[in-house]
Amino acid sequence: MLKSVLGILVLLFLTYGASAQSNRAYSAKTVAPGCDIYMRGDSRDLLHLQGQCVGTIGGLSFVAPMLPPHMRSCPPPGTVLAALVGTVLSYIKKNESRENEDFRMLALEALRDVWPCS
Repeated sequence: MLKSVLGILVLLFLTYGASAQSNRAYSAKTVAPGCDIYMRGDSRDLLHLQGQCVGTIGGLSFVAPMLPPHMRSCPPPGTVLAALVGTVLSYIKKNESRENEDFRMLALEALRDVWPCS
């Protein structure tokens, strides 16, 4: 039951984001700089974007093992948030041409590519 409810909530969350293509608030181009600053660890700049990055990735990583198979990822227990953020940031930098796409979808792809479920 809990998996079903979480799955529905995540799909609604992602559907809303995907349908709002004109909304640049969640584009990788907008959110990734917050991730970059977070990874440097010594700045109080753009705290709202740091929070958006970290909160989004932390939330997605929590529900990722319960998602449909094509979106599912399984980071090992004890994986620190900085490792998750670094993984997503690296993926976005390698896929620079996709910077206008939804940050959340790219984050899910990054987590799935590095930590697929077996």
